[in-house]
Amino acid sequence: MNPADHYHITYTAYKIPSYQNREHKPEAFLIHHTAGALPNKTASLNILKNGRIGVPAPVVQWYIDRDGGIYQITEGYANHAGKGSSTVLDRIRSAKPPEKPGVDDTNGNPYFVGLEIENNGTGEPYTPAVMFAAAALVAAYCAYNKWDPAVKVLGHKEWTTRKPDTSFDMNKFRKDVEAFRDALQKQAAPEPHQQTDEYKLVL
Repeated sequence: MNPADHYHITYTAYKIPSYQNREHKPEAFLIHHTAGALPNKTASLNILKNGRIGVPAPVVQWYIDRDGGIYQITEGYANHAGKGSSTVLDRIRSAKPPEKPGVDDTNGNPYFVGLEIENNGTGEPYTPAVMFAAAALVAAYCAYNKWDPAVKVLGHKEWTTRKPDTSFDMNKFRKDVEAFRDALQKQAAPEPHQQTDEYKLVL
């Protein structure tokens, strides 16, 4: 993944109110795949916006469709992380990279910004446009918040042993995010939700 690549990326903002107006002070970014069925470009979007039985809306802050389009679902608290290991939070707060999570003993929703990427998670390839959009979006957050991607960017499977996502290599993704963040920091750091229809690195 090259920060100098150029893709046309669409951006859609819904900004659904935060779940029960709960406080949300994220400390890291949590990446998911949706397990949505092919070939629908936005197979999981309605669930993420409207919730499902047992998981009230909004279900995540950010979503990327199969074409690499970016959607902001909400700016606040969302029900995406679920229970995970307090040892993971301890490592984040100690500036240590992820390791295998321990026992699920903590609700992660207050502590993570979530990104759902539309993918079935069972062998569907991620297109370059999708991975570009994901790396650029997460890098914008890292640049704006002065987060170290090696510590502050995790896959859902690195928060809890209950989950298999993401289905791509998180170590490689963190390196891509770091390269994008470094390129962004040579520019004026953008607001993470700044709208631009076409860009190289500017979100």
